Amino acid sequence: MGPDAKRHLFTSLVYYPTVVIHDPIATWFDAAREDPQKPPDLVAGDRKMVVQSSEVANLEGEGYIAARSDLERNRKELARVLPWLADLAPLIKNCVIVPVSQWRTVRQRQSAIFSALRHDLRDDDLRNVILNPIDLLPPTRDYLRGMMLKPNVGWKPGTERRAEVQDVAYFLNKTLCIADRSGAKYVPSAATDAALLDVKVKRLGVELKRHSLELKISAALQSVKLPFMEDLDARTLVSIRDNEESFDDWRRELRNAIRLIESSPTDLDAFVSEARDVLEDSLLPMAREVAQNVAMSTTLKKVTKERVAELTIGAGSLVAAAALVSQPIAAAATLGLGISAAARWVYGMMFRASPSGSKAVMAKLVKRG
Repeated sequence: MGPDAKRHLFTSLVYYPTVVIHDPIATWFDAAREDPQKPPDLVAGDRKMVVQSSEVANLEGEGYIAARSDLERNRKELARVLPWLADLAPLIKNCVIVPVSQWRTVRQRQSAIFSALRHDLRDDDLRNVILNPIDLLPPTRDYLRGMMLKPNVGWKPGTERRAEVQDVAYFLNKTLCIADRSGAKYVPSAATDAALLDVKVKRLGVELKRHSLELKISAALQSVKLPFMEDLDARTLVSIRDNEESFDDWRRELRNAIRLIESSPTDLDAFVSEARDVLEDSLLPMAREVAQNVAMSTTLKKVTKERVAELTIGAGSLVAAAALVSQPIAAAATLGLGISAAARWVYGMMFRASPSGSKAVMAKLVKRG
């Protein structure tokens, strides 16, 4: 795990009740890791170079299957990940961290991932975010951002858009697919990532509108500043989870706030107003208490330094046509309307916690300088 991804994971574990991670042991020892379908190769303008830079292509040459005759290489990989997993064992045993086998899910759903990828290649809004990142470069692999190669002679005519979009879109669709399969919500870790997700949400709205279902989004009901844990190690993280009451209170209040918001009125204006009141009355005081406790703690001050995490919470409301009002909107939208697989992933991620499927809470925890 790269340093930046690790810092964001540990900070997320301070503020969220549960976090899903990719299981590094399952990834390394996956016997079929070379089987997932790869996006098409990219060809240089002079036809002299072929590039395959997608995340899935990088599975070849890595892992136990590639190194099964090299016991030392396997030993080094285990020596790298096992101490980290051992440190997190109390959190894993208590289902605070939930490791999942990502590539098994990818193999099961790769047709849907590639269907979503084909749509993304035609999406001008998604391409614009990729070419004009807001803060960080868009992610292309689990622990890598950017690194999209370009030959000096450019790309074969007609494939430039694929070269710009393909790796980022593949990673985004894979991530949404795994979140859906794991019953989790994808929380972007950078403003660029949040913008990519917003494009997907807007596209979901377009698909639902064709079926007289209107998705209305209020992107930022409230934003709170929280200490970002810059140099947090696993033992300190476990200690914070076990002993720091203010963080426990924060996580409990976050769960309560989301439940209250999702039981708010269906009318969008009333819903937004009620949701904003809930956040201001509950989360803002807790955020101030967390900041005060960090400022008073010698240990916590050492790991926070100068950065903050900005938690932006938005809300979405789904208004159904008269013919669907008597049905659970979630079931009607996802099962009976024929929307795309990628739209179902986004829909499930947004509305899964709400039994009626009519309201959703969207959160973004972004590190700020």
